[in-house]
Amino acid sequence: MCLFIFTIISPPHPLSPRPPPSSFTPSPFFFYTAPLILHRYTRRMAACEERQAAFERRQAEMRAQVAKFEKFITENDAKSARAEAKAKAEKQM
Repeated sequence: MCLFIFTIISPPHPLSPRPPPSSFTPSPFFFYTAPLILHRYTRRMAACEERQAAFERRQAEMRAQVAKFEKFITENDAKSARAEAKAKAEKQM
């Protein structure tokens, strides 16, 4: 049987005296991990920017293909309408 003991830690009272900001001394672990975290963050952000640029490039290519295809469709419809009109005119003669 597992028994968990929880201790409730109350936050400091808002009016309790606080040490002056100059007395803050980060642990040596902070100086080791902070540059690593920053490096990972900058690498991740660079990768995200590259993916965003690639996505925008692909999106622009797709838009160009869609415009080209729509132009093809309109030209094809115009050609078929002219051919139908020509066939109808030949039938009436």
